[in-house]
Amino acid sequence: MNYLIDTDILIEWLRGKKTVVRFFQETKGILYYSSITRKELLVGCNNISEKERILNLLRTMRDVAHDAVAAIKEKEKPIKMFQKAIREN
Repeated sequence: MNYLIDTDILIEWLRGKKTVVRFFQETKGILYYSSITRKELLVGCNNISEKERILNLLRTMRDVAHDAVAAIKEKEKPIKMFQKAIREN
């Protein structure tokens, strides 16, 4: 199974929340994030080492097209839009 990971979850992972860290360790599917999530994480960066840590985390995942994210959030045919975005990336 593939997952679209939201900013809040990535923040919890960066903070070391055990349940979130375990999820990332045990997940076998592809993890996706949106460009919006990337921007939200980087805007909140306070220093270079924190920025590098975030970028390293994002490198382990794939960026999903913005329109698929919008469709998922608006619940407008989310599965088809998400699958289309995955095939195109």
